[in-house]
This record gives sequence, C-alpha cells and structure tokens, in this order.
Amino acid sequence: MLPFAATLVFAVALDWSTKALVMAGYMPKLGRRCFRHPLGKFPPGLTAALIILDVSLAFAASFISSPALQVALGLAAAGAVGNGVDQIRHGGVLDFIDLKVWPVFNIADAAIVTGTVLASITLI
Repeated sequence: MLPFAATLVFAVALDWSTKALVMAGYMPKLGRRCFRHPLGKFPPGLTAALIILDVSLAFAASFISSPALQVALGLAAAGAVGNGVDQIRHGGVLDFIDLKVWPVFNIADAAIVTGTVLASITLI
C-alpha cells in the first residue's frame, strides 16, 4: 500500500503545484498554449465516476503485492484526483504542456497515461 499512497501524494502535489505556478506566471507554459477547459475532458457525471474509481483503486491497491503495479495504480489515481479536483474547484481543467504533436495536456493527464501503460506492462 505504501508505493500506491506515496505515488498518489507525490503526483497530485506535482500536478497541483505546476498548475498553480503556471497560473501565477512563475512557470512558463511548455509550448505556447494554455487552456482551461470549461468542462474538462469529461462530463460532470464521469468526473464523479472517476472519483469513485479512485476510492476503488485505493482499496484494490491494498491487496496487490507488486510494487510496480501499486505505483501504476497510484499514478492513474493521482491523475484522476488532480483533474477531478481541478474540475470541481475551478470548473475546468488547466492544460499547459504543448508538444505540438499531441493535444495540450497537464501532469495529471501524463500520470493517467503513464500509470495505464505501466499497469499494462506489469500485467503482461
């Protein structure tokens, strides 16, 4: 459970702090675009479902012995928490990393994708 919790806390803190730094103007946007999506990428009902999924992932992680899988689930959960809370508090999700070859995204989005890929690799 420790790898899950530590990863979750670290990734959420990194996501929220980078969003705060970008909004305050202390951190340059990576690329030239910065968006606050009014409804994020998900409708409100799906945001609530993702929060429920986070609780389920935390419960499931307590039964998983693989540290790599716990880290993967922690990353995915952190991404959902980061964007979910952003959506609830600000009415939208802030995206500020623009690599020009992918849609603009944020640390929470990267955590979700990385966690999903890591979980897939771990389970193969």
